[in-house]
Amino acid sequence: MRLRAPAPPARNTKLRGLVVGRGLATTAEWMWYTVTTVYAFTLSGVGAVGAISVAAVLPAAVLSPTLGYVIDRFPHERILAGVFAVRFVSVVVTAVSAEFFPAVSILVAVIAVEGTTTMFVRPTTAALLPSITQRPDDLVRAHAALGTTDKLGILIGPVAGGLMLASTSPAAALGVAAVLALGAVAAVTTVRVGGVERVHGATGDGPRHALGETVKGVRTVAGPQVRSIVVVTALAFLMLAASEVFVVPLAIDLLHWGQAGPGVLTALIAGGGLLGGLVLGAIGKRRLGPWFVVAGAVMAIALTLMAAAPHYAVVLASTIAFGAGSALVVMAGQVQIQSLIPLSAGGRVLGAVEGLSQFAMAAGAWATTRVTQGWSLRTSLLALAVLTVLATVAVARSLLQTDARVAATRQRVDALDEIALFAPLTNVLRERIATQIHREVVGAGEVVTYQGEYGDSFYIVESGTLDVCVDGRHVRSLGAGDFFGELALLRDTPRTATVRATSDCRLWVLPRRAFLTVLTGFDPTGQTINTVSVERQENMPATADRDTALAGAPLLAALPAATIRDLAAAATTEGYDTATVVFGENDPARDAYFIVDGRVDFDRAGERIRALGPGRIFGEVAVLRPGATRAATATAAAGTVLWRLPGEQLRAAVAQN
Repeated sequence: MRLRAPAPPARNTKLRGLVVGRGLATTAEWMWYTVTTVYAFTLSGVGAVGAISVAAVLPAAVLSPTLGYVIDRFPHERILAGVFAVRFVSVVVTAVSAEFFPAVSILVAVIAVEGTTTMFVRPTTAALLPSITQRPDDLVRAHAALGTTDKLGILIGPVAGGLMLASTSPAAALGVAAVLALGAVAAVTTVRVGGVERVHGATGDGPRHALGETVKGVRTVAGPQVRSIVVVTALAFLMLAASEVFVVPLAIDLLHWGQAGPGVLTALIAGGGLLGGLVLGAIGKRRLGPWFVVAGAVMAIALTLMAAAPHYAVVLASTIAFGAGSALVVMAGQVQIQSLIPLSAGGRVLGAVEGLSQFAMAAGAWATTRVTQGWSLRTSLLALAVLTVLATVAVARSLLQTDARVAATRQRVDALDEIALFAPLTNVLRERIATQIHREVVGAGEVVTYQGEYGDSFYIVESGTLDVCVDGRHVRSLGAGDFFGELALLRDTPRTATVRATSDCRLWVLPRRAFLTVLTGFDPTGQTINTVSVERQENMPATADRDTALAGAPLLAALPAATIRDLAAAATTEGYDTATVVFGENDPARDAYFIVDGRVDFDRAGERIRALGPGRIFGEVAVLRPGATRAATATAAAGTVLWRLPGEQLRAAVAQN
C-alpha cells in the first residue's frame, strides 16, 4: 500500500473552496482555543482549563438532538458560512475581553456559544460532500483531504498561538485568529450547490416533524448497521477531549516546557492526524474495518508509553501516534457511516453521531480533569489506555463485519462508475439512481427489447454480450460496461432496435421515471446523453434503406420515389416479444403492414391459410377498399418486427398513381 497525499481534484472548485474554508476556520479555532486555555490556566489553573473544555462541548451536546433536523432543513454551504461567521465574532469578543476585562467566566460563556455552533461543522461538511464529489473513492479522498487540512490547521494553530502568546499579548494573538476566521467565511461562500445535486432530507414542518426526524437519526445510530462505528468514533472524540486537558500538565508540570508546551503537544497530535489522513487516502474504498482496530491499538499503546516513559523523544513519538490513531478513527468513521446509510438520512444520522461525540468529549474533558486532580498524571494516562483497549475489543468483531455491509451498499453505485452516461454525476445523483436500479439475468438467445415496443427501462450491461438489430439488420454488439435503451426514454418513442443476448448476461435495469428525473436535470449528463444519442443515430441504418425495402414490395414498386419516401417517413415500427394478434378476422381495416423480420400467420375460421415472411406487405387489400373488414386473423410470431403503413396515406398514394 503506497501512501499518497489525499488532495482533492484541482478542477473541483467547489471542493477547493470548502477545503480552504475548513483549513482557515480550523487554524483560527485552534489558535484561539490554545491561547484561551493557556490564558485560563494562568488565571485559575487546571480547573479553568477543564471548565473551558467542558463548556466547549456540553451545551452543544445538550442541543445536539436538533442538529440533524437543521442540517437536513437548510443548505449545507450556508450553514457552514454562518458557523464560521459566529467563530469570527467569538474570537473578537475573546480578544476584547483579554485586553480590557479578563475573566474565566467570560471565556467559558463565549466558548460555550461558539462550541454550540461548531458542532455543525463536521456533520454538515460530511452531508455536503456527496453533492460536490462524483465517485465513492472521490468521497473517501475528499474526507481524507478535509481531515488532512483540519490537522494542518490543528498543527499550525496551536504552534502559532503558543509562539505569539510567548512573544506578544493574548489580544494580539487572537487578532490574527480573527482574520483567519473571516477568511474562512469568504472561502466557503464560494461553494454553490445546484438544486438537482442537493441532498434532499427533511421536508415537513413543525415540532412533531422535527422530533420525528431526530428519533429516526437516533434509531439509526443505535441500530446494528452503524452502532459499532459510532462507539469507536465516540471513543476517539473522548480521547481527543481528554488530550486537550492532559497536554497542559504534561507539558508544563512534567516536561517543563513552559506556556508554549501545550501548544507544541497539541500540534504534534495534529501532525499525527496528518499521518492518519494519508493512511485513509491510501486505503481508499478498500476494507476499513480492520483499521478501526489498528487505530484503537495505536492510541492505547501511545497513552501507555506517555505514562511509562515521559521523556522528550517518547512523548513526541507517542503524541504523533495518538493523533494518527484518533484521526483515522474519526475520518474513517464518517466514510463508513455514509457508506451504510441513505444520503437523504445523512443529516439526521451524522447529526446524531455528532451529538453523541459532543457528549463523549464533554465526558472525556470532565473525567480527565477529575482524574488528574485525584490521581497522578501517569496513572490517569494508563486508565485512558485501558479504557481504549476495552472499548475497542468490545466492538472489534462488529467493526470487521461492517466491510461486508459496505461492499453490498457500494456494489450498485460502483456499477455506474465505468458508464460514460453517468460519469459527470455527483454521489448524490449516483445514489438516487442506485437506489432504484435492479439486476436482471438474461439467458443466451433471449430478447431484451424489441424494435417498435414501448420503452420503459434503461439497461446497463454488467457482463455478457448482446447484438443490436434494426429492421432485422445487425448494427453493433454490446458488452460489459455498455448501455442501451436511452433513446426511447429520452424521446418518448418506440424502441428503435431489437437487442438480443448472444451469451448469458447480467444487466442493471433503471426504470424510466428514475432515469429521466435524474438525468435530464443535470447539464453535464444531458450533454453526454446528446452526444451518445447523436452517435447512435448516425450509426442507425439510413432512411434510404427503408425506402429501398418498401420499393421492393410488388404493390409499391410502381410508385414514384418521392411517394415511397413519404410512406417510409410515416411508417412506425412495431415489435413483438411473444406471439401477438396484429388484427382479427372481421376487424375494421385501418392500416397495412410491412414485415421487416420474423413471420406472420393468417387464419380464417380457425384454420391456417398462409404465412408470410420478411419483405411482404399484408392487410393492404382491405385497406384499399373503404369500409371493408379483415378477411383473416393475422398473428405475428415472437420476435417479429413490422412497419405499420398508415391506411389513408397508402390509399392516397395508390389512387394517385
